[in-house]
Amino acid sequence: MAIMKKSLKTPSKLNEVHRYDQCNFLVLCFLQKLLEECAVINTSINDLIDDSVLKKTLLQLGMPKHLLTSKELLGKQHCLWIEKQVSQVNAKQLTCQNYYQNLNTLAKQTNNPKLYFRLYLFSYLKLMSEPFNDIADELASEYQDDATATFILLRAIGVTDADIQSIATGKHRDDNSISSLLTNNDESIHSAQYSHINVNIFLSRIELPNKYLEAIKTIKELSSVEALIRHCYQLNYETKLQPKDFSVEQFMPLYQYLDDAISFKKQGVNILLHGEPGVGKTELVKTLAKALNCDLFDISHSHDEYSQDNISKTMVNEIERTQAICGQLKNIIMFVDECDDFFHENPLSGRNLRKYQVNQLLENTPIPTIWVTNRPYSLEDAYIRRFDMVLEVTSPDAESYERKVRQLSRGLRLSSEFIAHICQHKSLSIAHIEKAIKVTKTFYLTASDAQEQITVLLNGYLNVGGYKKLQIQPVNRLLEYDLTLTNSIGHDLKTVQKGIHRLGESRILLYGPPGTGKSAYAKYLSKDLGLPLIMKRGSDLLGAYVGETEKNIAAAFEEAKDKNAILLLDEVDSFLNSREGHSKSWESTMVNEMLTQMETFDGVFIATTNFNQKLDHAVARRFDFKIKLDYLLPAQSLKMFKQFVYSSSKGTREQLLKLNNLTPGDFAVVARKCSLLGKIDEDSVLVLLQQESVYKQPLAKPIGFVIA
Repeated sequence: MAIMKKSLKTPSKLNEVHRYDQCNFLVLCFLQKLLEECAVINTSINDLIDDSVLKKTLLQLGMPKHLLTSKELLGKQHCLWIEKQVSQVNAKQLTCQNYYQNLNTLAKQTNNPKLYFRLYLFSYLKLMSEPFNDIADELASEYQDDATATFILLRAIGVTDADIQSIATGKHRDDNSISSLLTNNDESIHSAQYSHINVNIFLSRIELPNKYLEAIKTIKELSSVEALIRHCYQLNYETKLQPKDFSVEQFMPLYQYLDDAISFKKQGVNILLHGEPGVGKTELVKTLAKALNCDLFDISHSHDEYSQDNISKTMVNEIERTQAICGQLKNIIMFVDECDDFFHENPLSGRNLRKYQVNQLLENTPIPTIWVTNRPYSLEDAYIRRFDMVLEVTSPDAESYERKVRQLSRGLRLSSEFIAHICQHKSLSIAHIEKAIKVTKTFYLTASDAQEQITVLLNGYLNVGGYKKLQIQPVNRLLEYDLTLTNSIGHDLKTVQKGIHRLGESRILLYGPPGTGKSAYAKYLSKDLGLPLIMKRGSDLLGAYVGETEKNIAAAFEEAKDKNAILLLDEVDSFLNSREGHSKSWESTMVNEMLTQMETFDGVFIATTNFNQKLDHAVARRFDFKIKLDYLLPAQSLKMFKQFVYSSSKGTREQLLKLNNLTPGDFAVVARKCSLLGKIDEDSVLVLLQQESVYKQPLAKPIGFVIA
């Protein structure tokens, strides 16, 4: 920019910028350049800029007040002060600022980098520096036409009248270069062709879109215009939902039509989604974009402090500008939320677009666009007819609803009962539940604590709306599954869990005494992974007729595939015992069917048994992990006992450590007994545990003769 050419030719005498921000130093350079240009044509700057504006500007730039008491502003004293301040500026330090480098990068992608950089910097300073904007407005105003002021301003910023005419008339336009980011009253300066333009009006109205300013100011080394657009518009569509979480009738038509439109680069593709607030319209759009491997650009109107009153016109220009810049990008879907602000005919909200302008926008859009509204009745039929598809998004069925919540709450270990409980509340939407889960995850809570926190958050929504609140479900904390309270032999359960997170599949055989937590581990994984659990016992699969068991085995695996669920086969030894002892062919057929299904299943399969030695060896070899869950270690028993009685005597602890056959299941039984008896004290809990331990010990066989 010309204002820096002479003022910042030499290295700084100071390494640090002390009193001014970098924008204000550029304003000082600009003032110095104005003074020089005025001297060339023998004009006083006081004749071009009002004294009150000059005084205010100089005060904002830090000029001492005693200098501002003189009659002549910007006299010799003032010029010496400005020159001194500018001499202390490190040019390299200024040019290394994020905004300066980013504007330079963006300008390089136009067909006239030098010209556009100067205009970008001029527009940026007008928005970011009040002193600069005040001076620029004095020199170039659409309400006055002072040729000298305009000439001085053009000279100061290093731009000519011919440069501006070439931009306005399209002479600098190149199909291979990216359009300028500059706007004129929020309309792209390239959106219309002129034979001639008033330079004063051009300079007074030209600006960079407000949406870009923060990115230009803060991003370090912005790489391109595309990177800027992606930063400002690209929606993070990270969603834990999958296509199967939506009804086929809703998802597939949208997916197929958009896939075709993107593949063949069709123009004028517009889809309108409507429905009650919170039914999942935005999540549906995110899931569609993810399934189509597309980037989602959110161009919804934002009510920021700079936004203009004319909402419709602002949105049209925003859409057209984004379309023009993103037209060359592949796999893009544009998303407009709350689009009724755009379509609704309400002059009081600044609406003055004509219908043909809106229709033209819909018919010519080069990028598929999804419009979302909660109020479809606010759109006239003339607009509705322009949409290729109009689809109402409704609340999912109970099973899909719960599956969505299970996916969203992955890692919180919410119980199936709790998920069903919150999903059944008619006044809670998926949006309410999603936000409550998102907040709860920041507290690093799990199980009952997470459930209580989610209930509190959801009740906050319900209370404001005047709806019936959720009841906090009583949860026995002693029954919560804790990996540190399992005695696994062979492999660490936590390590296996991480592996399943990474690969999404595994075949696990859990064996050991009853009550050691085999089935509970499957339930724990189900909550942690956010996957449903299908549990089958051996008695569920054994059929009365030949071939029926094989069909039941195949059906169990098929169901798990369809529902993307964890399959748990409990008491698997009841029908998968070794084929060496089989006397009937159908007994071997059952084992063969299990082997076939295990080989082709790509999900999480868990089998449990108390008698692993009975299992067929070929079946056992198919498991990735064979893990024994044994009786609790002494330290684990003490830890579980502490959940009942925080402080216990040394004698009680010594008695507890003698019980070497306790399991988490025993503590769960004791917890229920304590609830029924209405007392939890040190002696009572110890006695109950001793009873459980004795019960599991084998009865002593009598020695000698027994007299009948």
